[in-house]
Amino acid sequence: MSALYYARNTVIYLVLIGALMAIVVGVTSTMRDRKARTIDLVLSRPIGVPAYLLGKLAGIGAWLAMVLAAVAIISWTSISLITHGPLPLGDTARLLGFYVVAWVLLLAFVTLGMASGIYSSRETTALLVPISIWSIVAFVLPQIGTSANPVSLLNPVPSVAVPGGAFDTLNTVLRPLSVTEQFKTASGLILGDTQVTGSLPPSLFIIVLAFAVGAAALLATRRDRIRGALRD
Repeated sequence: MSALYYARNTVIYLVLIGALMAIVVGVTSTMRDRKARTIDLVLSRPIGVPAYLLGKLAGIGAWLAMVLAAVAIISWTSISLITHGPLPLGDTARLLGFYVVAWVLLLAFVTLGMASGIYSSRETTALLVPISIWSIVAFVLPQIGTSANPVSLLNPVPSVAVPGGAFDTLNTVLRPLSVTEQFKTASGLILGDTQVTGSLPPSLFIIVLAFAVGAAALLATRRDRIRGALRD
């Protein structure tokens, strides 16, 4: 059994706690400026909306990187203690690669939260919308495509579709839309989990694409939209 087996449950913690934290941070970062009207002061200077949002995203990204770096150090130390020796260089590289992929995934959810904080007309819906989208992506789409028991979706191993029939077709169509299931696949392959099957490049591509689409949509925000007042 690979020493990285002990890190496999971190996958589900990132899909649940990490993604929700990223959404909350993203919503708060833009909603706070709208409530305090500091965005009006910032944009009264020769600063473009894309530059302003990119700066926010970069700051959150740096903060997330530091958090994940601390978690990675704790994971490396814990696994080394369990296995009674430091992780080999190859396993250490795999562990670092896993956290890099996790960083990209969390940034995708940050962009979702930031966009919701900008486009929501009411503060009460700013969190509800992205959390609803997260629940659909993480639970509804995988269940439709695999007919999996909801509890099994809390497993770090991706659900497997029933071969043949409608579920197989649905899984082919819906699986790419579930970025969290793609993250489970990519993470399992990186960590060397023998229970995970699939190909690494497509999963990585979908995770990066999710972040790229979110960032592009965020940076395309109009000046009048970001300065819009809240209704409550």
